[in-house]
Amino acid sequence: MLSLLWLVALSPLVHAECDDVAALVDSAEQAVIEARTDDAGATLRQAEAALGCSVVPSAALLARMWLAEGTRAYMQGDEKVARLAFAAAARVAPEVWVESYGPQVRQIYKTAAEHDSGTGSVRIHPNPEGWSTTLDGHAVRFPIDAASGLHVVQVGRGAERTEYAEVFYLPRDDTYFILTGLEDTPIVSMASADPEPEIPPVTEPAVADVEIPPVTDPAQTEPTPLEAQPLPDPTGEGFSSPVFLVLGSATAAVAGGAAIAALMQDPNMEASVNIESLDRTYARQKTFAYTSYGLAGVAVASFGVHFAMKF
Repeated sequence: MLSLLWLVALSPLVHAECDDVAALVDSAEQAVIEARTDDAGATLRQAEAALGCSVVPSAALLARMWLAEGTRAYMQGDEKVARLAFAAAARVAPEVWVESYGPQVRQIYKTAAEHDSGTGSVRIHPNPEGWSTTLDGHAVRFPIDAASGLHVVQVGRGAERTEYAEVFYLPRDDTYFILTGLEDTPIVSMASADPEPEIPPVTEPAVADVEIPPVTDPAQTEPTPLEAQPLPDPTGEGFSSPVFLVLGSATAAVAGGAAIAALMQDPNMEASVNIESLDRTYARQKTFAYTSYGLAGVAVASFGVHFAMKF
């Protein structure tokens, strides 16, 4: 179940049309109260995705999102995710609570809030100079140490325009790297860019300056040495490179193995009995996942070079 949260952190969350995070959290709360846990989960994923294109949310709104996530997970029997979400809610806004969730859930929330989860470090690469960066709704500069658990990072042009967001789990005594893919400075609009230089017109020679060769009979024309040379092989077989094909195939196979190894860590996380065990298993999954991404990139590049040389 924890892997659902990590899916949000795998890529930038940017949309042409942005959903209203507050409205989505309202809908998720109502779905949880009505025990529609699947609807609540889908709505919470929408809210998390909308963080990548909306304004920076308040601490109270983030707390309500985590409370809905924790209560939904508890109702589905996933107390590990419930504790993580409740701890995040208590960390950002401990005064926020939804009475409709009931006293039993409140007790689990209080236990999670009192647990010492330790700390980890969050880094951004590249460190986005010129952008505004927030952690759990608060303006910060990276790298930064933070409590182990669930967090939200947003990067934008200011509090009113977010370009990137991640919902992620920070392991204890570990470092989480955020790869935004953003430029070092905010992109300028096309209107303010320097205009392209004008290309002077090509001056054609006067007709009087052009020497027109005499017309000859093609049948009487002897082939020149260049024309007599054989044409290149139109199939392009001579330009193929099996080295890049073999390299791409090998790296693709290893990348697939690393991806499978990463997915196989999910049962281990489900079987974890404490946060420390969960942290260690997550670190292994992260290593396998990053290895898979890197090898997949090498495979794609190798196939691209092979077919570019072939055709």
